[in-house]
Order: sequence, then C-alpha cells, then structure tokens
Amino acid sequence: MIVKFKYWLGMLLVAMGTLSCVSEEDVEVYKPVSLGLQGEVMVVMNNKMWDGQMGDLVRARLAEEILYYPQIEYLFDVKQVSYGGFEKTTKRYRNILQMEVNDHPKVESGVSILQDLYAKDQSVVKVTGKSQQDLANVFAENSEMIKEHFLKMEINRLEIKLKGTRNSLIEEQLEKKYNVSVTVPGDMSLSLEKENLFVLERKRMRTKNGGPGDIQQYIICYQYPYKDDSTFTKSYQIEKRDSILKKYFKGVTDSSYMITAPEELAPLFVKEKLFKGIYAYEIRGLYSMVNDFRGGPFMSLSILDEKRNRVITIEGHVFAPKFNKREFMMEVETIINTLTLH
Repeated sequence: MIVKFKYWLGMLLVAMGTLSCVSEEDVEVYKPVSLGLQGEVMVVMNNKMWDGQMGDLVRARLAEEILYYPQIEYLFDVKQVSYGGFEKTTKRYRNILQMEVNDHPKVESGVSILQDLYAKDQSVVKVTGKSQQDLANVFAENSEMIKEHFLKMEINRLEIKLKGTRNSLIEEQLEKKYNVSVTVPGDMSLSLEKENLFVLERKRMRTKNGGPGDIQQYIICYQYPYKDDSTFTKSYQIEKRDSILKKYFKGVTDSSYMITAPEELAPLFVKEKLFKGIYAYEIRGLYSMVNDFRGGPFMSLSILDEKRNRVITIEGHVFAPKFNKREFMMEVETIINTLTLH
C-alpha cells in the first residue's frame, strides 16, 4: 500500500508540475456563440436615459429610416436593456452598444471597440462620458463611425458565410473572361453572359403569413470605356444604367422594361468613395418598371480600372414583394463588396 501511495503521489506531483507550466495564453477561455438577428443592436443604458433625450438620440442615429426602400424599414433594429438586466443572454448579442456615464477622474470620455468580449463573433462599442450631456456629445460626434462599424461587422459575417458555399466554377469562368473576381453563392446561377456584361440571379421561396413568398436577387456587372471625369456623375451613371436595364430586363410584354425610379418617387443617394483603394461612385435608390408593376431597392458601384482604361459597374437589386428588403439587400451588398480587379 505504501508503494502504491508513493506511486500515485508521484504521478499527482508530475501532473501538477505540468499544469503549472501552462500559461494563461495557452488556455482558451470558453465563450458561447453570439445571439441576435442580422441588423439587431442591443443598447445598454438605464431606463430613464432610454426614455428621454438620450434614447431619442440613439434611435435617431442608429434606427434611421432607409428612405429608398418601398416599405418603411430601418437601418438597425434597436433593443434596450438596463445595466441591471445586462447579463447572460443579453451579454451574448452580436452587436452591443454600451452607453455609460462615469465621472471618475481616471476615466476618459470616448469610444472603445471590443471584439468577442462576452461571446464569439461579437462586437461591443462602449461610449463613455463624464455626464449625460458629455455622453450625448461623444455619441453624436462618433455616431457615423459607430453606424459604419456595425454595418461592416454584418457584412463581414455574411462574407464568411458566403465563402463557405461559393460556386467556384462560375467564379473561375467570370475571372477568365472579364478579368474580375466576384464571390458567387452556391445557389446563384449565371443567367446571362455577354461580351461586356454578365448577370447572376438567385430565386428562393420563403413562407410568409402561411403562404409562399418569392425572393429574387440579381447581380449585374458591366464594363465600358472610361472617357473623362463626366463618366462619374449622377446623370451619366443613371443614363448608362437605364440603357442596360432597358435592353436586358424586360417585363411581361416587349413594351415593359426596368428603369431607375424617378427621384420624385424615391430619392437617389450618391457617394464618392474609395473601394479597396480605388476611386468608386456609389448609387442607392429604387427601381421600377415601365408598363408593369414591379419595383424594389438597388445598389450600384462603379469603379475606375486604370490598368485597362475601363469602368466596371457592379450592382444588385431585390424583388421580394411580401418581405422587408434589408436582409436581402445586405446579402447583395456583401456580394458586391467581394469584387476585385485583375
């Protein structure tokens, strides 16, 4: 018995010695998978502030209406929880905005962003102010950055999901012919292929109110020579877009075709920006049909390919009459964002 005791004691000491050599960096702390639907933001703020001007400010900046959608939809679905209720389930939300007043002399006002703080695939934005007024000022000054950050996180999540189900055959075909690469979902087909244009489409059915609902998503990519700076103006881009749509997107009769909806019907939002370090011109708006009943939101991105002196326009639109469009437009935007020139 003494021999056995010494043996097990020795083994225990060896095990303890082994464990003592393991650093904190070597131990992966378990974190649950994040919760929440696409476009949801959990705001952590006391109830009194949420019911007052501070809550109004957050809702105005994060839950703003998307004005070019046919139905009333908002950029984010904002939920609120008090710090007393911020535990377990609510801490696992994928997008969290923490609003905190802290007048401690060592605490500075500002914004910090923390990834995977309470759960995997999570982003926590913490806004701190010395007083409620200071907190409101800090948030107002940084609200555009915060909004863009949460949007980028949603696009990143969709892109990871997209790359797990990609259609490599179509991707290789497009790269070889057009000198561009686009990540194509596995359930998307190449429905049209011309010398300077291709169209991808995805059609799905989803249940809505007990009955089937049609969901159609299209990606259109076309190229044309770059002439001068007038190419990147709203009038030129819309004229070019409408000429493509009229030719390739017909309605139920030969006299019906797709157009960009007039601005008196729905506003157009244009923006110049850098896309992967390249000059780009973005348009968001609503499309409609001549002599037919169909419409929905679209996003168009035109970039300058200096190497080949050409303009590449890639755009996407959604037709889903029974559904809200934000979810499906974000999927389309994710595909557009994968465009790379070769």
